[in-house]
Amino acid sequence: GINAKRRKNASLYTSRLSQLNPHVHTPQYNAEKASPVFHVYQVRAQRRDELQNYLAQKGIDSKRHYPIPIHLQEAAQYLGYKRGDFPICERLAGEILSLPVRENLLEKEIHEICDAITDFYRC
Repeated sequence: GINAKRRKNASLYTSRLSQLNPHVHTPQYNAEKASPVFHVYQVRAQRRDELQNYLAQKGIDSKRHYPIPIHLQEAAQYLGYKRGDFPICERLAGEILSLPVRENLLEKEIHEICDAITDFYRC
């Protein structure tokens, strides 16, 4: 039941936020071949840090999961990679923002979050 509720929440986010492309990119997957559990709902957002601050000012929690690419983390230093070796990964680490997706999130709350994100990109 928890995973089904999270999928429902994710579907609502995707339907609401897809209209904000190219500012916001929602997760893409083939529903016939995959059934994500959405332990997080991550979007790629232009001006991610500004958006996160805007949401925080409105009392909306969001997270920057995985802000440091693996090849730049201390545990991977022995591999000898440096900034610029994986530019796509590094760019994505600066764009990804996790939105609330917990199973007890109300549909009304998701609409409020999406409205706030829409308002941010209208400014």
